[in-house]
Amino acid sequence: MCSRIVLFVLLLVYSVSLAITSGNGDYVSKYPPSTHNPVVVTVNGSDLYVIDVCLWNTESLDGFVEVAYSTETSIVTISASFSEVERKDTTTPIIGYPEVWIGCKPWWNPCANDWEVKFPTNSFSFEVEVKASLEKKKGVINVAFDFWFLTENDTNCDPSQDPKTIEVMFWLYYDHELGEWMIDKGAEVIVVPIVLNGVQVDEPFYFYYSKGTWNFIVFFPANRNLTDYHVKYSMEKLVEIIDSKHPELNIRSRYLAGVELGTEISAKPTDYILKVTLFKVKPLVSSERIHIELDGIEVDNGTVVVNATLQCQDGVIEGAYYIIDSGEPEEIPALDGAYDSPIEKISVKVNASKFDDGYYTLSIRGYSSQVYSEWLNITLRVRTLGPRYHIIALSLRPYKAVRASDLAKAIGPSLTAVWKWNYEKQDFEVYIPGVSENDFELNIGEGYFIYLKSTVKWVEAGKP
Repeated sequence: MCSRIVLFVLLLVYSVSLAITSGNGDYVSKYPPSTHNPVVVTVNGSDLYVIDVCLWNTESLDGFVEVAYSTETSIVTISASFSEVERKDTTTPIIGYPEVWIGCKPWWNPCANDWEVKFPTNSFSFEVEVKASLEKKKGVINVAFDFWFLTENDTNCDPSQDPKTIEVMFWLYYDHELGEWMIDKGAEVIVVPIVLNGVQVDEPFYFYYSKGTWNFIVFFPANRNLTDYHVKYSMEKLVEIIDSKHPELNIRSRYLAGVELGTEISAKPTDYILKVTLFKVKPLVSSERIHIELDGIEVDNGTVVVNATLQCQDGVIEGAYYIIDSGEPEEIPALDGAYDSPIEKISVKVNASKFDDGYYTLSIRGYSSQVYSEWLNITLRVRTLGPRYHIIALSLRPYKAVRASDLAKAIGPSLTAVWKWNYEKQDFEVYIPGVSENDFELNIGEGYFIYLKSTVKWVEAGKP
């Protein structure tokens, strides 16, 4: 968004700014003195970020705007505090977009390309991850990603002059003044799958498109602003949504210059700090290479315990969750305390004794780089049984052999005995929990007598 800048001025600023760091070793781009000062952040010999105050519509302001990278903490801090602003173009309220970017940005800016994803790129199979917190005292701003999709594999251009350029903004936070005009113009609500604070969610966003000198698309939150968050999302998914909404744009034929993250600022007194503690891109993992395998299922007094193993062949498992029917996703912690390896063990516990009678589906899956394993689906049946005698039968195909002791454990201490009719002996066999050694197997289609001391919920887990 830092357009309308004369090329020779940019080259002069660029040649000076690449080596600018503050006295304590931090990289800083700051106004005053300059409204455009891109600084390449180099860590251990790798160019990771470019930071820039990018006050593209600012003539002057009373205060400061700063983007800084700390070599000690690896945190990017974007901050501003000012009272009066003089704009170059008074027809637009925006004065600039102080930012950090990965890859490249047009208008002859430097690149930071020492990542697994190389920019510009026409492959969108990668994930963007950010962890940040916003503290705002006053002002009108948004916190947004900005993406420039170019017609040529060349960032030495002014893409705002090309009518085929596609600019996409993905907002995580915005003040109402910056979004209400798009809502008034008919922005529609869609859902975008993101990982928010470790949990996969289908998050509602407004989607807005307009055609001007170039094509402009904005995703912005429909239900909640994010101010303290850890977010991961798939670039491929954003492109897929855009392609489905506006296939005439042919976005898949474009080259994405890079991934920018910043704060758009309106021309009003402003005071805020955005701390970015994590910002990275990485290729998506192939879905065929993430697997989930059932290790075992037990039911104990109405509580279902499912143990499983997740395996990722070209990355690390980053999380897992389960849902009951179409309910809200519930995060599953790794058994070893952290998702940080290609193989992870998980355990899911669901107290189905609290459920109403009926059939339910417990669905479990893991993910890496927003690519997901297949669902592990387990059917649950819940039945209420009153006290005294019952004749029962299994209604689900079990994942392993079910014995009388398994039934006693599933129902709980209310069960005192299980009887099986032995047609060869023409007599009953009995299993008494904690007493009998005759722990016979239960078969689908056969009936069994049980005796209960009180009303219970009997929960089965198996295949329909």
